[in-house]
Amino acid sequence: AIKSRIVRGAPAIGVAAVVLLPMDRYPRTDSPRSGSGKGFDHAASYSLHAAETFSLFDPDFVGTGAEPGTYWGKNPLKDNTEYGGVLVLVLGVGAVIALKNDRRRWGLAAISAVALLYGLGAGTPFFRIVYTVLPGVKSFRAPSLATFLFIACATILSAMLLERALAERDEHAATILSRSLLVGAVLALLATVFAAAGGDSPYPFWAGTCAPAPGGRPAALLAAPPPPPR
Repeated sequence: AIKSRIVRGAPAIGVAAVVLLPMDRYPRTDSPRSGSGKGFDHAASYSLHAAETFSLFDPDFVGTGAEPGTYWGKNPLKDNTEYGGVLVLVLGVGAVIALKNDRRRWGLAAISAVALLYGLGAGTPFFRIVYTVLPGVKSFRAPSLATFLFIACATILSAMLLERALAERDEHAATILSRSLLVGAVLALLATVFAAAGGDSPYPFWAGTCAPAPGGRPAALLAAPPPPPR
């Protein structure tokens, strides 16, 4: 059994090394930020702050630098989006409940949780622990990019749930799928009603839920609603 695992794992390690070895070298020697790093605030800069987490459900909620003047979040600029969508998120949670006897769900769920906590940066104590314990983190910044793993794992879990419910005709999975879709529809409806009833008011309320990040935009700018869509 051990030999077979080695035989299967060795090619995987070799393939991964093509990506992992340059990643290991870059922050130590080639990056302009190589060396001991520039401190915790630098490493935690460009986090996914709590006020921006709703962008996981709505891609246009916080805006991006691709459309000048639309970003109203707490970082100096925004060139990426963490959007995954209500459907992927509710089905991902449903998959953790429905996929009995499939240990992969726990691994994917754990990766999702760790990625989201890391992406929140200094907003939780988790990033401080990672910054202190893991070598190399001091040479990086933009923790919000880790939310890609959160969305990727949620997408995989959603696909696994759909396969179990539709292809394998599992009644328990089908029930969880139906309930997840219902929850997603309710959440989408509530978000729509909230936005329609409040006009621009949800934006300053949501933006004021946490203090600006170090080096971020001033609170007065955060309180301003985003410009109307074109």
